[in-house]
Amino acid sequence: MESPCDIATGYAIVGGYIQIYVPSEQRQWLAHRYAWTQANGPIPKGFYVCHRCDTPACRNVRHLFLGTAKQNMRDAVEKRRTFKPKRCKRGHNEWATTKDGTRRCQRCHREYMR
Repeated sequence: MESPCDIATGYAIVGGYIQIYVPSEQRQWLAHRYAWTQANGPIPKGFYVCHRCDTPACRNVRHLFLGTAKQNMRDAVEKRRTFKPKRCKRGHNEWATTKDGTRRCQRCHREYMR
């Protein structure tokens, strides 16, 4: 990043994002979404304000970009920010993806089906 992160202060919520209260609008905002809106206008429906810097509390508009949910997840995977457990709760390492796209342990599923 060419410019440093601008870390917002306020109420931290799950994931490290910062929630702020904007008195003039009498509502709560996520700091990065508010910063984007002030600099670029409304966020189009179906889009997320994503971080290039991967710092949820950052509100530097140079670090932010708009993306769909799919683009946001692709960015997370490419940067290795997603977490996929290597073993199930019972210690098996036999993952399979189901038709609906969820993952489950094949061994646990076989034992459950018996």
